[in-house]
Amino acid sequence: MSGRELTGTARADAFAAAMAAAFARAAADDAGRRAAFARFGALGLPGPRDEEWRFTDLAPLAGHDWILGRADGAAQAGAAELVRALPPFAHRLVLVNGVLAPSLSSLGGLPAGVTVTSLAAARRERPELRAELERDADGDDALAALNAAFAADGAFVHVGAGRRVGPLALLAVTTGAAPTMAHPRTVVLLGEGSEAELVEAHVGAPGAATFTNAVTAITVGPGARLRHCLLECAGDAAVLRARLDLRLERDSRAAATTATIGGALVRNDLRATLAGPGADCRLDGLYLATGRQHVDNHTTIDHAAPNGRSRELYKGILDGHATAVFDGKVLVAPVALKTDAVQANHNLLLSDDAVVNSKPQFNINADDVKCVHGAAIGQLREEEIFYLRTRGLTRAAARALLLYAFASEALGAVAAPAVRAHLEALVQAFMPTGQRLREAA
Repeated sequence: MSGRELTGTARADAFAAAMAAAFARAAADDAGRRAAFARFGALGLPGPRDEEWRFTDLAPLAGHDWILGRADGAAQAGAAELVRALPPFAHRLVLVNGVLAPSLSSLGGLPAGVTVTSLAAARRERPELRAELERDADGDDALAALNAAFAADGAFVHVGAGRRVGPLALLAVTTGAAPTMAHPRTVVLLGEGSEAELVEAHVGAPGAATFTNAVTAITVGPGARLRHCLLECAGDAAVLRARLDLRLERDSRAAATTATIGGALVRNDLRATLAGPGADCRLDGLYLATGRQHVDNHTTIDHAAPNGRSRELYKGILDGHATAVFDGKVLVAPVALKTDAVQANHNLLLSDDAVVNSKPQFNINADDVKCVHGAAIGQLREEEIFYLRTRGLTRAAARALLLYAFASEALGAVAAPAVRAHLEALVQAFMPTGQRLREAA
């Protein structure tokens, strides 16, 4: 049965029943996981009647008998092929269906003071970090609660005070013959004055019905520096939900880039809390969608301390019947004096049938702040195309160049050359009106 054949309560009930059956098969004996699943049951699957989900319908999740993915030999063989398509990294941790795959990982030679291991090992060996390792399990996010219920393993990164690591790749692969789901969970702790460059990727095989429900929690300690790139290359039949929680302490800096280039339905929830004075946060996003793809980006930047600075730029290119959502909130607490925040969302529509719903917004509860936001939705300008054609370019090449320039601005915070080159190649391979950009040159 297709998920689109169910509506309303029947859809939510069908998904809840599938999750209950999968949780029973998982035979989780941990009280925390059982409590998280009960929390999911109480909250229920979000739907269009929920304000935060009114433009995103999770119907594709219903009507499937989702199987919790395994990390057996067959799954690891399929994952190895997908990993090879990504840029090479000297240090990488690979999760196959949410479970650490040592044979695909490369963790030798890490700098002193840097720990990269499985979440299961961290739970056993670092009980003092229990609160950090299970953050958000009891919140009001039903899918985060579901992640906490099913995430028996995941990735754990700890960078000690004054230490430096990167680029470090955290690769999550969802793969399986049946409708397969995975709930990868990642926890990153950066000590005072440390630096890290992380590349987090979610990938899946083309044509496979997969559901990836990922949660990543990162704490950036006082004076620490973080560069984070989230690369989403899910399969064309995949549902992907990724939640990223950033907490910035005093005088810390974080730059996070989200690149969505794949997936039938993708929902990103990113929350950055500037918890300490002088914190600085930069969020960039690029989403490319064609056919009937749907991409939803919900972001929240919470200025909870004074002298904070944030910059946010999300850009989208849509073709065919694709749809996208940008819902960006900037919150300024009463104590957050001297806040400096800028937010922008720009979209290009390459067809008459593509649709974007953009909602940038500020909630300011303090004086003496500087806050600016805006949104734009449009098409390529004919005068720009004409100008480039007068310089000898074909019409297709002119369009390709303008689209590439538009997209590349959102990738400015990606520092690793191999990652930047990989993203640029994916942008060039995007198909506006049926032709690959690289074929236009």
